[in-house]
Amino acid sequence: VSYLRETFNFLKMLTLPEVPPKRTTLSRRELEVAAAHVRTIPLPDTSLRLLADIRKALQEKGFIASDRRYRQAIGLLRANAFLEGRTHVEEEDLLILEHVLWREPAEQEEIRTLLHQTIFKEREKATRLLFQARELRAYLEQPWEDFREEARVALEVITKLRRLVATSHGILQAAPQRDAAKISDIHEEISDILEEVEARYGRANPKKKAH
Repeated sequence: VSYLRETFNFLKMLTLPEVPPKRTTLSRRELEVAAAHVRTIPLPDTSLRLLADIRKALQEKGFIASDRRYRQAIGLLRANAFLEGRTHVEEEDLLILEHVLWREPAEQEEIRTLLHQTIFKEREKATRLLFQARELRAYLEQPWEDFREEARVALEVITKLRRLVATSHGILQAAPQRDAAKISDIHEEISDILEEVEARYGRANPKKKAH
């Protein structure tokens, strides 16, 4: 009985007359004012240069969009910044371009990946260095046949880790502000891995004592 009642109520709900959608809470005048404000939102040179880099990266992969589409994308970037409550376009706003730069739906995923790789290029570089550092530590921690072999590998790993620390520091110094905190964390973790390995296996390349 309960099942029949539930089914009856469900079917009755489906046949109810549709409720007209509620009107927008913004008046036409308010929408016009908002649209006018969006057109005044500045697009910094850094974002423009990044947009040029994105265009080049997409072209290299065979994704060709017209100049007109890129021009129209400027309005989308400004609108996105406005909706996020910002007074200017930030470089991360360019991620929204994944919705307008594809020709076929199947292209959207690859375009999204290319956008992330281009916008967060320095962060991607630093992340790859971190993966290398972790792999080096794991490689060293495996069992070795004898002490000499382990010492040789430790020297090699420590040398490579020092290079990774130096490289990640260089990336941090050149990183845009939006990536600085994340890359700083990555640099610190790579440095911690080096310190951990040096503490466990001894510092490599000790200075020879003068005779």
